Amino acid sequence: MRTLTSLSDDFRDLYKFRDLTWLLAKRELTSRYKRSAIGVFWTLLNPAIATLVYSMVFSSILKFPVEDFIVYFLSGYLVWNFFAQATSAASNCVLGCAPLFRKHYVPKAVFVMATTVSAVIHFGVSMPPLLVLLLVLGKGMHKAMIFLPFLFLPALSFSLGLSFLLAAGTVFFADIKEMYGAILPMWFFLTPIVYPLEILPSSFLPLVKLNPMFYIILCFQEPVYLGRVPDASTIGLAFAIALVTVVLGYSIFSRLSDRFIYYV
Repeated sequence: MRTLTSLSDDFRDLYKFRDLTWLLAKRELTSRYKRSAIGVFWTLLNPAIATLVYSMVFSSILKFPVEDFIVYFLSGYLVWNFFAQATSAASNCVLGCAPLFRKHYVPKAVFVMATTVSAVIHFGVSMPPLLVLLLVLGKGMHKAMIFLPFLFLPALSFSLGLSFLLAAGTVFFADIKEMYGAILPMWFFLTPIVYPLEILPSSFLPLVKLNPMFYIILCFQEPVYLGRVPDASTIGLAFAIALVTVVLGYSIFSRLSDRFIYYV
C-alpha cells in the first residue's frame, strides 16, 4: 500500500497539474463534437432516444409494471451513462496520451482524472431535462433530492476507481478495452434500470445484489423517483464499495505507472 507521504506527494502533483486536467477534459469534449452539426446537444439527444426506445419495448410492449416509466428509467440511466462514459474513455486514456508523457513529466493519474471530469460535465448537462420532466409530469421536486450531490459521490468514486484499473490494465493488455466494451451491455441489463427489481424471480435477487451498480444507482434513483432518501444500509454499501474501489484502483495504478513508458 502507498504510504501517507507518497500519497501526499501524489495529491500535490495532481493539484499542481490541475490546469492540465481541465485542458485534457476540455479537449475530449471538443474533439468528441468537433464535426457534429448539433454538438453538445447530443448529450441531451442520446438519453432522449434511449428513453424512447426502452419505453416502447419495456413499458408499452412488454408492459413492465412501472408507474412513470420515463422517470424511473432516466433516474437510473443518467447515472449509468455517466459511469459507462467515464470508464470507457479511461480504458484508453493512458495510451492515447503517451506522446505527452514520453516528452514531459506528467502524473499519469491526470489522464484518468480528465476523463472523469469530462463525464461529470456531460452528466451535469443531462440533468436539467430530467428535472423539467419531473415538473411536466407533476411529480415535483422532492425534498430528498437536495441530497443528490452527496448521493452521487459513490457513482463518482466507483467510476474513478474502476477507471484507474482499466487505464492501467489496458497499457499492458490492450484487449481489455474491447473486453470491457463487450461486458458493459451485459452489465447494464443485469442492473435494474429498464425493469423493476420486483419482476425478477427470487433466485435471481442474490445475483443482482452482488452487482455494485445496483446500490450506486439506487442511491440516486430513490430520491428522484420515489422522493425518499435510501435506507442507511443501501447508502453504506454504496459508499463502502466506492471507497474500496477507488483506493484499490489508485493504489494499483500508482504502483504500475512508472512502468507505463516501457509499454506505450
